[in-house]
Amino acid sequence: MFNKIVTIDPNNIEAHTNLGNAYKTKGDIKKAVDEFKKVCDIDADNLEALNTYGLCLREAAIFDEAVKVFTRVLELAPGYVFGRNNLALVYKDMGHYDSAIEEFTKVIEFNPTGGLVPVAMQTIQQCKKLKTHAPVVVTK
Repeated sequence: MFNKIVTIDPNNIEAHTNLGNAYKTKGDIKKAVDEFKKVCDIDADNLEALNTYGLCLREAAIFDEAVKVFTRVLELAPGYVFGRNNLALVYKDMGHYDSAIEEFTKVIEFNPTGGLVPVAMQTIQQCKKLKTHAPVVVTK
């Protein structure tokens, strides 16, 4: 049904969003990424779509693009702790532990009594441990 709608109206944000969510639920992350990218191309300030697009990019291990998307989320809503938490998780996935720690710390500062705090605190500790065990990279 939603495929038919986007054929008729390629700028239909709701149809692309529903398609993206359906693909994500089915585990077809590549198609979910494509649909949420379309939503964000149509409406670059759609916070919910940007956040979900970033989550799909993270799941697809397209980390550099996910960082850009979550950075955009935080430009639109600097206090949006879920976007900041998601950015921190991407940094952790990339092995950028200092950046992850910095973002998780901001999650705690922005919402010190929020539900993300215990997880952020635990993940900061994980990042510190991972950082101390990370291989040393020598550059010439």
